[in-house]
Amino acid sequence: MSEKTRKYAIVEASKLHLSKVLPLREYNEELKKIIRSEGIQQPIIVRPSTWKADEYEIIDGHLRYCAATENHLVSIEIREGVDDLEVFRISEATFTRKGRTTYERAMHYTTWVRAMKAAYGEEGAQARVAKAAHLSEADISYYISIGEMFQRLMTSSVSVPVFKALKSQPVNKLYEISKIEKGEVLTVVAGRLANSPEMTMKQLRSVILSEIEAADPLHQIAEEEYGKTEAEIEASKTNALKEATQQLEDTLELTRKTVAVLKSNVHSNARSYLNPEALKRIEKMINALRRIGKEAESIANIPPA
Repeated sequence: MSEKTRKYAIVEASKLHLSKVLPLREYNEELKKIIRSEGIQQPIIVRPSTWKADEYEIIDGHLRYCAATENHLVSIEIREGVDDLEVFRISEATFTRKGRTTYERAMHYTTWVRAMKAAYGEEGAQARVAKAAHLSEADISYYISIGEMFQRLMTSSVSVPVFKALKSQPVNKLYEISKIEKGEVLTVVAGRLANSPEMTMKQLRSVILSEIEAADPLHQIAEEEYGKTEAEIEASKTNALKEATQQLEDTLELTRKTVAVLKSNVHSNARSYLNPEALKRIEKMINALRRIGKEAESIANIPPA
């Protein structure tokens, strides 16, 4: 952006307002003390407000603004002709070189992707943000999952102290719990992670599995696969198929023996068995066996994946 599009001014803090595009920054009490004693050293980057005349929307410097009083005179750098996507690109320059919590990064990239979709459509939005932010597309996906998880927690029963404690947890732990589908399990695991922030990934996975099991025993199969590699999951499915096949063979063998006994009884005492009621039962049994045969044939005819 050329210097011609930049202007500098000194205005009252009341002439500034927070961005409607960027997510809110985390408030910094220490910065507030420094600004109150030393003043704002760097200009706040702004663009002209689109809905309030003679006012400005903050692009970078939200914490400096929040630390100032309404009649505080602040130095601003005005950027003309800046659209919403440019706001993110400008903010990103300072965003990456300052300390940010995982929560702030997640909300920043989630909101940026949303703005990119609004400008260019769904396809390729994450890739565009990844390129602009010098991150991998996988990194952006992780942050989006974490951002969505925090949004879920906002509407849950999780306490404020737990929510705050989670914000600074590393990406790998927060991404791990973001994969939890059940809201009640997510709330419990979030609380346990907040109370034991030093737990390892192995311990965290163990907590997740135990809470899933406690919440719903029917998730046993999913629990067994949780955290496994693709090869391990495939081997687990193969073993499950072998067990199911063996159970079917055992059941069919028992059925065969039952039919053999029935056949012997009918032959030895036909008069007792060949009555309308008995014939109906035999017919039902034959139909059931035919259905089993058709189901087995359909399994054999399933094309390989």
